[in-house]
Formats: sequence, C-alpha cells, structure tokens
Amino acid sequence: MKNGLFYHHLFTSAALCCCVLGCSDSSSDESEPSVVGTPGVGTPENTTGAVENVSFLNLRAEEIEAASAVVKFETSLATTGAVEYGLLSDQLDSLATGTSMGASPYAVDHAVPLAGLLPAITYHYRARATTPGGQDFYSEVSNFSTSALGPIAGDPVNVAQLGAGAVVVSSSSNWGGAANDKLWGANSAIDGDLSTEWATNGDGDAAQLTIDLGQVRAIVGVGYRGREMSDGSSIVTSMQVVFDGEIIAGPFATPDPSQLYAFDLPESITTRTARFEAVTSTGGNTGAREVRLFAIPYD
Repeated sequence: MKNGLFYHHLFTSAALCCCVLGCSDSSSDESEPSVVGTPGVGTPENTTGAVENVSFLNLRAEEIEAASAVVKFETSLATTGAVEYGLLSDQLDSLATGTSMGASPYAVDHAVPLAGLLPAITYHYRARATTPGGQDFYSEVSNFSTSALGPIAGDPVNVAQLGAGAVVVSSSSNWGGAANDKLWGANSAIDGDLSTEWATNGDGDAAQLTIDLGQVRAIVGVGYRGREMSDGSSIVTSMQVVFDGEIIAGPFATPDPSQLYAFDLPESITTRTARFEAVTSTGGNTGAREVRLFAIPYD
C-alpha cells in the first residue's frame, strides 16, 4: 500500500503533477527564492521604526483538485500568511488565510487552503506576508489549474462526505466543546473543504472519529490529512481505520500534516461505519483537516 498510487486512477491528468495530488503550473523556480517581497501601499508603519524586507521561497500550489488547492510558501522572516487569488493576474479579488487556535500567527512556513474553486480553470495568485510590525509584503504572481470535475465513470469516489450522505456518529471531543457543525467541530473532517479543521480538546493519541456512511459501501482506499499547531504539537503521525467495529486497516504513517495521504487497501472492505483512530501523535489538539473513504460506485 504505497501512498499516492490510489490517486492515479482517481483523478484526471490535469491534477497529476509532481506532488502527491498535483503541483502548481507555477512559473516560479522552486529552487531559488522569489524576488524580495514588494511592500504594500498604505500599510501601517512598523512599530519599531525599522523596515525589514521579506523574501518568499518555494511558492507553489499543491493538492490541486476540482474545487480546492493548497498554496504553500516560506518567508525569510516570521510573518502571517495569506493568499490573494482570482481568474485574472491583475484582479486578485479573493483572499484566503489560514486558521489559528490562539497560538502565535507568525511563522516562516505557510500553507493556505483555497476552497470553492471552479473545475478546469486557471487561477492566478500571490502570497501576502504581514510582519509583526504591520507591514505587508507580496510575492510575485503565479498560477495553477484546477482538475476536471469528478472521476472517470467507474473510478472510486470519496463517500466520507456530508454531501454523499455520511454523518459523524461520534468524536473523542471537539475543541472548546464545539458542536460538530461549528468551528473546529468534527463535521469539518468530512465537509470536503481543506480550509476547515476538526480539532480535539487535547486528545493526543486518543483522538478518534466515527462516521456512518448512510449505506453499506465497498471501501477500497482511505485518505487522511492531519493538522498541526505552530509549536509542532497536534500532529497525528500514524493512524488506523476500524470498519464496523471489527476490521482494522493500518496503521498508516501520516507524519506530514501538510500532505493529503491516500492508501490503497489490499482488498475491498464492505462496511457501513468507519472509525478513524490516532495511533501515534505529537500530543495536543490532534484531529484532521480531511478524512476520506473511497468506494467503487454501485451501478
């Protein structure tokens, strides 16, 4: 069961680039820093009176699907990270930002999910970095193209989605006692939106999420993308899936929370429920941005 093999027959070639779920068609050279960020016009003055330039490195789009993508980049100084994007290179009229649970918003590694995109469309984007002093810097403009809508007929589809009739039966906890359909609630793991996250209330290795698929399905693969805090905690480094409370698949290694993992099963498993369980973690508010279960559609 090698990560990513399952996706070769799940998505069209438009989404299959050099990364697990696709990389940007970006014109930027990932091996070299971009030009020094351009300071924003009319931004607040740096409270220290000093102006420090911010450089952008490895600006790229990954995990590209029909309706979503994740823009990643590094900055030379600790800043906040955001992405401005749109259909025209000179009209970047949409904004995406990351989520924070109260830890410092400033970092040098950034991953910003974009959701609600249109299929088979080229998007233009640039990164925006804001220093603690309030000064904005902007990267060069780059682009990527979303994949075509839906899999080829007969290919496996993700059935662990609210839109496919799946529901959350239970979770070990939700951050702050939130309801499943609220911020940090368990529904965020099956809403098909990589910009939302399910976070537990400090469950660490004990994090778990049970899903009812609404009907019996023949599962042929599983997917998982974790979450993390800026201090390195909250990462599920390995997980397993328990089907109908009996059959265990895994454990699967998931050490990188910025990667959407996909694992083939050696044979299909017929089930109605599935429980995703953390096996090992770095502790803290573990959870998931996304969990997936792939099934062959019935005729």
